[in-house]
Amino acid sequence: MSPRTPIVDPYGYFRREQRPSLRIAAGIVTLEAVLTTVLVWWFVTRVFAQIDLSAAEREVVASELNGMFLVLFGSVFLGWVLVGAIFHAFMWFAGAERGFEATLAVVGEASLVSIVMTPLVLAGFVGVIGQVPSDPNAAFEFIQQTANQRTGILLVVGFIRTLWIGVVQAIGLSEVHDITLGKTLLVAVGLGLLSFLLG
Repeated sequence: MSPRTPIVDPYGYFRREQRPSLRIAAGIVTLEAVLTTVLVWWFVTRVFAQIDLSAAEREVVASELNGMFLVLFGSVFLGWVLVGAIFHAFMWFAGAERGFEATLAVVGEASLVSIVMTPLVLAGFVGVIGQVPSDPNAAFEFIQQTANQRTGILLVVGFIRTLWIGVVQAIGLSEVHDITLGKTLLVAVGLGLLSFLLG
């Protein structure tokens, strides 16, 4: 039986007819955007409940955060297209067999890894909520550090996620564009790790 998702057997998945699918990729990215936004909203509201702020300050923060969540939702889609464009530029130079849509579909379908790892990210957030300082300035620095996934379990989860997505993308790009796996691994895993290290 052929694999139904690319996260366990990317070779088998991307060798199937009708794969990769831009429609499926768009659905996965939409679900990722929703989950990411909800998760960050949940985390931020819990964090701000622990910070010493006046009622007026809380209202100002709440109004600013509403706009941030919309930007976060849109940034998931923007990131998808941007990563797809960067990868496709490399694939084009390497002699890609198919067009940009195929590259974009591979990148989008690989995002299923992020969805699968959402419970671990949630566990990481739960673990750090109790560590949030009540002082607003210290709390802001703490939130920045957490957002960059530079603490405990979030660091480990972020690293595993980066490698896993990179491998799925590399295999998918190799199969779809008929390019050697070494080249696609160098691009997908290399750029993923660079992005992870830069935060």
